Amino acid sequence: MESVIITTPILLIGYGAALILGVIEIFKHVTGYILLALSAIFFIASTVYAVLLGAKYEEIMIVILLFLFVNIITFGIHKGGRK
Repeated sequence: MESVIITTPILLIGYGAALILGVIEIFKHVTGYILLALSAIFFIASTVYAVLLGAKYEEIMIVILLFLFVNIITFGIHKGGRK
């Protein structure tokens, strides 16, 4: 059984962009969480497209957990006082 996310380049680009923007936000805090908002837009658009292509919920959940993990780290660092 093939993975829809791994075999579709546009999904890899969308999820990759969301992940990169989230990681950049960890190291460089932009006022108003602009990069995280852009990251969320890429993530939501890629997830909707993956669902429309027929991706299994298990592979979507793996990507969601990775995205949430990056965002939790980002908010924890910025709310914890390290800027």
